Amino acid sequence: LHPEPAWDFIQFLESLGIKKSQMKMIAFDQAERSRNVPQWRGLLNLSASYPIVKLNDGKSHVKAKKWLAIMPVFTDDNKSDEAEQKAKGSNAFRYLMVMGAIVMQGFLSHTSQIKQVR
Repeated sequence: LHPEPAWDFIQFLESLGIKKSQMKMIAFDQAERSRNVPQWRGLLNLSASYPIVKLNDGKSHVKAKKWLAIMPVFTDDNKSDEAEQKAKGSNAFRYLMVMGAIVMQGFLSHTSQIKQVR
């Protein structure tokens, strides 16, 4: 397991004002008694009561067994359906992160070109 990227992402989300209680963690190891889930809890300093749900999509993820997905969950209290409450903000956040990654990639590429010219 490699906790550094997960830890960095949790800290990034917290720096945006997103609390751990607003984060959903998903383990790709679908085994009933997974060894990876307790390891993730320990590496990320999560209490035993913090929910880490297991990916349940009916597919085998042998190569991804050690993966942990972390995503913010935003709620809209004006919606009655729980899935509807979470979907819009979470989708918007993912879109924002993809757009940010594209901009950063272009910015870093442009910055390296400027350094080469100097």
